[in-house]
Amino acid sequence: MIYHSVFNFYLSLDWEGCVTPGVEDWPLEDMVVLRKQLADLRANKILTAFLNTGRPAPYAEACCQTLGMREGIVPHIVENGSVFYIPKTGEWHTNTRITSGTIRQLKEVEGRLKEYTDTLGIFIELGKAFSCSVRPPAGVLMEDFFQDIYALCNTEGIEITHSNSAVDITITGVNKGSGMREWCEKTGIGLERVAAIGDSDGDLPVLRMVKYPLCPSNGSPKVQALVRERGGIVSRYPSTFGVIDCIRQLIA
Repeated sequence: MIYHSVFNFYLSLDWEGCVTPGVEDWPLEDMVVLRKQLADLRANKILTAFLNTGRPAPYAEACCQTLGMREGIVPHIVENGSVFYIPKTGEWHTNTRITSGTIRQLKEVEGRLKEYTDTLGIFIELGKAFSCSVRPPAGVLMEDFFQDIYALCNTEGIEITHSNSAVDITITGVNKGSGMREWCEKTGIGLERVAAIGDSDGDLPVLRMVKYPLCPSNGSPKVQALVRERGGIVSRYPSTFGVIDCIRQLIA
């Protein structure tokens, strides 16, 4: 899967909180502007973008279609670093840390989680094969929900984190950061060519390692502090227009 590097920049792109403000809000008019920006940069060999998201491959497919990213040949990172997926060909590979034994561990924890979520009347997110995610019930703070899930599911071999929208459970060592590092190994593209946009603490491992860390104005305090500390770009705009602005400044 080694690629000949033809772009000046390769952009790791988080979805919720960056491309969109949240789970239920897709600002389509703004996203059309972003789609055109990405298409122009790709056509001129300046920049190509790929997703680095906690969402599963089918959701990433829809995201790629929305932003005109489906024809790219570099893999997208989905399920919080668990899977590398190329929509154009349907090709996919799992993170090398994932084995039959670690999958069994994950499924045991997922069974425990399902018993708990059933009592709350909520559901584990559909579509994930090598990780699992669950969103808090209405009116419950994410941090409180995360602590409950952590107390229930914390066990050796399992990593539990959260974004602004969901609690994510993966195999230990599998996250957006390890996914990014393995992406570089698989593609042959060095981190010195990679920029990354993120907004939540789950994006910190990626933002720490790439050469060009970026975030919109709605980035968490930890994200904004890290990006500034590393000399990156913190946009004055939130979410979609924050992404557009970060890209403009990156290529200026």
